[in-house]
Amino acid sequence: MSARRIDDYFRREPRKDRVEMEMVREAIEDLGERLARLEARLDEIEGLLRHISRELGKLGVRGYRKSSGSDDAALGVIERSGYILASESRQKAGLPPAALISLARDYGLPQLDVGGDIAVFTRESYEEFLDMLEKVRSSDPEEAASELGRYGRVFLLLRKKGSVYYDSKSGLWRILE
Repeated sequence: MSARRIDDYFRREPRKDRVEMEMVREAIEDLGERLARLEARLDEIEGLLRHISRELGKLGVRGYRKSSGSDDAALGVIERSGYILASESRQKAGLPPAALISLARDYGLPQLDVGGDIAVFTRESYEEFLDMLEKVRSSDPEEAASELGRYGRVFLLLRKKGSVYYDSKSGLWRILE
């Protein structure tokens, strides 16, 4: 009886291995493409659902929020200033913080936890904040805040919480979401 090594039991044909690896790689690429199409379609559907929900709310359809005067006031404040902090919603818009959060959920408005408080944005102002943050090149938080204009306060609150940091390799500020 000849001595066999463990490798002898697991030897395979190199060509067969390459073919199988190529098949796996193609399957992974196909799945990635399909997933990307699904994600894009889901984003479209979410946008449509938000729009329908808003329209139903305006009509006062049962089960959907009909906007009230205080809702309109809060939405107006958010539109004008770009965001509103939940802690300031009562004095600025006459809406309790919990009602502001509920309003934000109902309307699909972006929210950021800014360390013990919640900042509610319009979708446009949130995108504007992210775009402006991407353009800030200063690593100094105070300079960055001044470059961000009306979003400087949110930036400083995020910085204090530790949810935003300066990535020295890329030279950009990053938000931990």
